Amino acid sequence: MERMQYGEGRFIPLGDQQEVTPPRQLHAEGIFEQRESYARKSRTHMWVVIVTHFATDQMLDAFAGKTGELPILDADTLAMRPGVMCYICAEPYTDRLKMRRCKGDGRHV
Repeated sequence: MERMQYGEGRFIPLGDQQEVTPPRQLHAEGIFEQRESYARKSRTHMWVVIVTHFATDQMLDAFAGKTGELPILDADTLAMRPGVMCYICAEPYTDRLKMRRCKGDGRHV
């Protein structure tokens, strides 16, 4: 499993790629749904980290299942530094917002 560190406003990948197989993706989606349900009911923020990668035609074909290969997202495809936001209210993370209840209904996310 890939380990990551954050420090001094930088994103530091330790390792060069992660393999996200269909079973791993299904497991992650199930956990996501549980956390989202809890966050909505408890009106707490659900913080997510958004990492943006450039996509090539070959990568898009891999995501669509056209190549028989898994798409690769790594340091070479990274487009910008990660951002942190609440999935429910779509507000960017701040120390002040972290201390408040989530007011979003998530319809726009």
